[in-house]
Amino acid sequence: SKTRDQIRTLTVSQDITEVDAGLKQFAGAGKHFADLLNDLTDHRQDLLNTARDKLNDALRCTQPKEIEELIDQTQVYGHAVNAESKALQRRRTALVREAIRTVQALTHSDNYAEVVKAIHEYGDFAVETKSYVSQLEQHRDRLLLKAKDMLKEAASETDPHAIKRVLEMVTGEYEELVADEREGARKQLEDVLEQAKDKMNAVASNEEAGLREL
Repeated sequence: SKTRDQIRTLTVSQDITEVDAGLKQFAGAGKHFADLLNDLTDHRQDLLNTARDKLNDALRCTQPKEIEELIDQTQVYGHAVNAESKALQRRRTALVREAIRTVQALTHSDNYAEVVKAIHEYGDFAVETKSYVSQLEQHRDRLLLKAKDMLKEAASETDPHAIKRVLEMVTGEYEELVADEREGARKQLEDVLEQAKDKMNAVASNEEAGLREL
């Protein structure tokens, strides 16, 4: 019959609001449909159990946005998943707080690579972290300017050891971004070393000349 076909269709539906509407609609359909209505009731419980399992499994999730989406998707189950939803919301809050602490700590760090990594990791992490990531981006820009300034100063330095220290400090993530400034410091190091070599050769020549005179 048409009623039996409608109930059968509902027993494979993944929409609990549709299932609830069917249970309400066919509640007085009579004992001839009792078996199908029992199946539909069991199906509803299966949907609810699946939703609860998803919420509980998501307690291991590390992405607040995925947690938000799941909470939104399971709102249709109402009070039946209230405990699981609250636990997952607490998980999301803890993740956001941890992210904010990490980002705030890096605004005092000189580790450019870690700063850049955190910006990529937390840039779209959660609404609450956006302002903190913006501050970290400003810190990243200051670190880059500082590195460029150090290299520019090294390009006029006469102490080879000082130039080497700067070149060793400004490596890794910085290199491509400060290529021109780094090249200037490297050339200065070559010139300083060459000048030192010339002086040593001149001193040695003078000493030889002095010995010949003797």
